[in-house]
Amino acid sequence: MRILGLVVGIVLAVIVGVWVVGSIVAAGGMERIGEEQWPAGLGTLASVETRYPPQKTNDGARRLVALAAPLGISFQTSADKPEPVRTAIGEYVKAEHGRADAAIGEPPAEVQTYLAAHETEIDALRDHLLHGAPIVWDLDLSQGFDAPLPSLAGHMHVVRLLTTRALQRGRGNDARSWDDLHAAWRVAQILEPRPELISQLVALAITRFVNGAAWKLPQAPNNAWFAEVQRLDSRRLLIGAYQNEMYLMWRNGERATMNGVMGVIGRPYLRWQIVDMARRQRAAMEKLAAVTACGIGEPSADYIPRWNVLAAIAMPGQGAWQRAFRSIAEREATMNAMRIAEGQPIVAQSACSDGSWRFENDRLSFSREIPKSNESEFVMPLSLAIPARATRRSI
Repeated sequence: MRILGLVVGIVLAVIVGVWVVGSIVAAGGMERIGEEQWPAGLGTLASVETRYPPQKTNDGARRLVALAAPLGISFQTSADKPEPVRTAIGEYVKAEHGRADAAIGEPPAEVQTYLAAHETEIDALRDHLLHGAPIVWDLDLSQGFDAPLPSLAGHMHVVRLLTTRALQRGRGNDARSWDDLHAAWRVAQILEPRPELISQLVALAITRFVNGAAWKLPQAPNNAWFAEVQRLDSRRLLIGAYQNEMYLMWRNGERATMNGVMGVIGRPYLRWQIVDMARRQRAAMEKLAAVTACGIGEPSADYIPRWNVLAAIAMPGQGAWQRAFRSIAEREATMNAMRIAEGQPIVAQSACSDGSWRFENDRLSFSREIPKSNESEFVMPLSLAIPARATRRSI
């Protein structure tokens, strides 16, 4: 029995020693990943909280909510299923976004009736976005995974509405269509400064909607703001969002998962997972920041070790990056389509190292296919039928 007790004591001492050493190593690793520099000039994980100080919902945001209410648009995060006209508006915008014809299709009858009945309210909403007070929503990273998030569905409903009216007015060569589209772009700019990944994905979707509508609108002298859309660096915004996701895990992972005695015992293992995940995430961002091709494929499935269960669950997929890189070519398509409409030559050279542009027989085309992130994704075509302005007809 003495020998057995001695063996058990030795085993326990080894286990405790391993736990102590593992705890020290893991704690040091957690400290080091907080000070490692991320790409795109985004600094360290420790600096994230200083870049996003707390803010409170302001009068501009409350005014947006009030102006959207008469239009049936809710900014409650638990809003009910949208009414049928909201669905019809969304389907119309998606259809126009995916159509390669310069002619603008006619909105459904119920959508036209809705736009006519709410013209004054839509004008007020548009004017607030263009000329009203800045719109700011609650932000507090200290709340960790419970940090406040505005209603992204409400923002998207506003964008679809304004884009629909821009297209409707564009059918009639009404230059006011650019004001509606500009207001839709302002919604993206509300979300652009936010750190959350989901906010950046919605801002990217809005940018693509705005860009996909712009090339179909009539020429107008007051659309200089559209250069902001063309210059947007979606990749840097995504890197910042992924850095924020990693920051939340680094700062709050233990607090959210490590409770009680078992939490204390398992803490070194959790920390090892977070350290490994952070370094893999940062390395992935460095590689993506250096990519120059716009057609990126799926990553290999074996780059996360099996022991890191947390990383296998929490590390992002490739879909967001495929959308971001494709959007570069989409914005070039719009830029070249607008140059053609103005009688200027296209810019054949692309920022995408894996393709170029040509314009032949009234068709602007990219030299290669760029895959969608999934089969259900709505994309702007990269081969556009662009007849001379004078020969365009709405359908």
